[in-house]
Amino acid sequence: MIDLYSAMDEIVSSIPRGRVSTYRLAALALGDPIAARAFAARAASMPETAPYHRLVASDGRVGEFRDRPGLKARLLSSEGVQVIEGRVNLGKYLFEDLPRLGILGRLREEQERVRRGIRLEPLGEVHRIAAVDVAYAGDRAFAAAVIADLGGRVLETRTAVTEVRFPYIPTYLSYRELEPMLGALEGLEFDLILVDGNGVLHPRGVGIASHLGVLLGAPTIGVAKSLLVGEVVGDRVFLDGEPRALVFGYGRRKYYASPGHLCTLEDVRRILEPLMTKGGPSPLVAADRISKELKRRFMRHGVA
Repeated sequence: MIDLYSAMDEIVSSIPRGRVSTYRLAALALGDPIAARAFAARAASMPETAPYHRLVASDGRVGEFRDRPGLKARLLSSEGVQVIEGRVNLGKYLFEDLPRLGILGRLREEQERVRRGIRLEPLGEVHRIAAVDVAYAGDRAFAAAVIADLGGRVLETRTAVTEVRFPYIPTYLSYRELEPMLGALEGLEFDLILVDGNGVLHPRGVGIASHLGVLLGAPTIGVAKSLLVGEVVGDRVFLDGEPRALVFGYGRRKYYASPGHLCTLEDVRRILEPLMTKGGPSPLVAADRISKELKRRFMRHGVA
């Protein structure tokens, strides 16, 4: 398990009293500016004793903790940082000497190694389709896997609960969800896995469906609820001039399905068309429902 939360805490804890840094600088220290929102989300969930109030926007805006108006400004003022009209003077208070951990840079290198292992080739015979999805509550992940036949009839289910130590960061979903997904899939027999996420429709060509497929040596298809990257032309999504995904949908609700590993775009259409509902492919709908039921049971009774 990659404990990215501890790395984030280490970066923020390096900011001394009486100084501030920015969400963007913290994200760069972690290895990718795209992680700035993850720092903001963590700040909103941390106790007052944690130094996340020392993170501000790149223009000096202090902002607010969720449901705690004025708290950040008061905490900064108590440490000698002057807040005027909701901003701090970065020329006076900015601290830039954050530890350069670069973890996300190393994960991008790993993604490139995984990408080189992806093979998009015609899918063999399929009888048992696995579908896997994950729900979250605090630091817990609730994963559900179902086995369905080609008509979508559920034959078997399996669940897993794991600790979460990696925030949601776009393009790094694998490092948040692979562990719970693998736990739910353990011991199941299948010919193909449907994954709630992207396959090759990804800025680096290796979404969670591709990563999972290469890791298990299994055919996978990624089904995403939003468009991460690419241009929609008709019922296809193009990336770098090549068709990478198909668009399924009813009215405004769209699903973007791309091959992950050991299958082709034609296989994606052949497998998913009979399974599509307004809520997505029926096996994934079932996995989503079970994962959320597991989460609700845990929140109500403290056990999954």
